[in-house]
Amino acid sequence: MSGSWEHPLVAEVYDAIPSHRNRTDVSFYRRLAAGSSGSVLELGSGTGRVLIPIARAGKRVYGLEESEHMLARCRKKLDLKPRDVTDNVELVRGRFQSFDLREQFGLIICPFNSFLHLLSVESQVSCLARVNRHLVPGGRFAFDVFDPDIRQMTDDRFTQASLPQLFKLPTGSTVELRHRNRSVDFVGQLIESEISLKVTHRDGDTEQVVHPIRQRYLFRSEAERLLDRCGFAIESLYGDFEESPYDPARRGSLVFVARKG
Repeated sequence: MSGSWEHPLVAEVYDAIPSHRNRTDVSFYRRLAAGSSGSVLELGSGTGRVLIPIARAGKRVYGLEESEHMLARCRKKLDLKPRDVTDNVELVRGRFQSFDLREQFGLIICPFNSFLHLLSVESQVSCLARVNRHLVPGGRFAFDVFDPDIRQMTDDRFTQASLPQLFKLPTGSTVELRHRNRSVDFVGQLIESEISLKVTHRDGDTEQVVHPIRQRYLFRSEAERLLDRCGFAIESLYGDFEESPYDPARRGSLVFVARKG
């Protein structure tokens, strides 16, 4: 997650957040993994939300993650899985811009806006160079990012706090979550946001954290130029995880599948 989720409370509640739990990207990446040869590498593997289903489907998968709290959460989940799943998983702590696994993969994935935690063009290029180096000839790189809408970002409502989301953890604790976009830097293409978490445990004790997040949004044309510059040919561009053709009028997701040239 490139450092954006470095807090133990965030890692604890991550999988239970409704917007995370209801995402349809897992099936998409699992299909890509099933159709690829060799092992899979996930950049920003977090708690194993995508990684574990791929391993459960029988693929060897590596998870690269910078946050030790996220890695610890993933290991805890793997402890509950059967041996035929855990034997397929290798977790590595590292950064997108500088990882060196001394292995090549048939597929590398970077789900759920994780690529946007690279906050400069230089870091994006460094990451893509590493991806290219770690792919077998003809291997594929797949990632998804939100499709930025400048009209929405310039609306005053963009920086208003969201209504609270209330949900429970498996432990019975209750979570109240709010999200707020604090500011937008239109020159640097940076969004500063934060999530506020209040966790009330069954014994009445509470924990709270306000956690900052920084992302550099990426336009379609910019992503296409980056991929071309770094030696990739775009194989597919979808607007969702059901593989619908990208429609700029919908302003949903940019889901890229690119092949190493």
